[in-house]
Amino acid sequence: VKAVYPCPSEPALSKNELVLTSESIMKKNEFLCCQDSFLQEIKKFIKGVSEKIKKTRDKYGINDNGTTEPRVLYQLDRITPTQLEKFLETCRDKYMRAQMEPGSAVGALCAQSIGEPGTQMTLKTFHFAGVASMNITLGVPRIKEIINASKAISTPIITAQLDKDDDPDFARLVKGRIEKTLLGEV
Repeated sequence: VKAVYPCPSEPALSKNELVLTSESIMKKNEFLCCQDSFLQEIKKFIKGVSEKIKKTRDKYGINDNGTTEPRVLYQLDRITPTQLEKFLETCRDKYMRAQMEPGSAVGALCAQSIGEPGTQMTLKTFHFAGVASMNITLGVPRIKEIINASKAISTPIITAQLDKDDDPDFARLVKGRIEKTLLGEV
């Protein structure tokens, strides 16, 4: 939404303005069709975004009255009233499209959503953008390795995020514990 509606002339909403504006938009007649649980989930998300905005503004010392210099700081985590309205409209539209009428064949829909990835795995038609060829095990053989908990995985690849990603000594220690090191590599 931010990319489609940049709204450069509108001021950014503060933490409190974001919550109040979203609540006023969701009280409109267009949102009467939405269940309370859906609206509560959106409010929870908006509250999380507003907390992120507050943290960013506190971090850089940005005040809500628009007097902070340089002005470019107001572009950080910037949400305008128009962007918020378009976001909430998009959420409502997707909610309405996702609803099923009573009596719909949900079994067939579920079978399709399970069957399509299964077909991709069987035919090994996963695509890796920008990679001409990757030497990895895909599809049914990979699922068999996972389910059978194979000790000898044909192409072991794992990406893991470290808790302390700013400490090179800690990273080296973790690498040493995980990686098999041969005498010739020392």
